[in-house]
Amino acid sequence: MEIPWRRDAATSDPSDEAGRPTVLFMAHLSPKKNVQGLLRAWAQVVADRPHAQLWVAGDGGGRSHVKNLVERWRLSCS
Repeated sequence: MEIPWRRDAATSDPSDEAGRPTVLFMAHLSPKKNVQGLLRAWAQVVADRPHAQLWVAGDGGGRSHVKNLVERWRLSCS
């Protein structure tokens, strides 16, 4: 899973993602939003559809936790 933090989003080449199933999650990154549950479900999605991509846009106190989960569950490429 690629997390395009604000500074990175403008540098992404849209033609690279054309045709890939894409989901955008945009919210304040807090435990109440259950991003951890989304990432767990996303791991199952990419197991079935490896080219699918999830974009997480947001900031907040849970940002570092989200980044750690992405690394731990090896979702940085989806």
